[in-house]
Amino acid sequence: MTSINSIIEELEHGNSPLIGGRPTGATASGVVTHIDPSSGAEVGIAHVGGAPEIDAAVRSGRAAQRQWMALPAARRAAILHRFADLIERDATSLCEVLAVDAGVPVFMGVGLAVA
Repeated sequence: MTSINSIIEELEHGNSPLIGGRPTGATASGVVTHIDPSSGAEVGIAHVGGAPEIDAAVRSGRAAQRQWMALPAARRAAILHRFADLIERDATSLCEVLAVDAGVPVFMGVGLAVA
C-alpha cells in the first residue's frame, strides 16, 4: 500500500502533468504550492495549465474518446471494473490524500471518497 508521505514525495519531485499519456514538462502558467488547510503546511505543488495545455488536453481527450467508443462494450466494462478494483485496493491511501487536500481528519476523507 502506498503511504501518504510517498504520494506527497512523488508529487513534489517530477509530477509533470500527463496529456495524452506523456509528461508535459513545465506548464505555461507555472506551479502553485498546495497548502494543507488544517495545518498550513506545504504538502506539494500543483502545475497550473495554461491555454497550450488546455488545447492539448482537449485534443487528446477527443482522440481518446474515439478510441474508447471503438472498444466493445464488454471490454470497456472490464476496464471500468478493474479501475474500481484498484480504487478499492488503494482506498485507504486515497482517503488520506483527500483528507490532506481538504484539511480534514482522515476518517472524514473516507466520506469524501465515497460521496
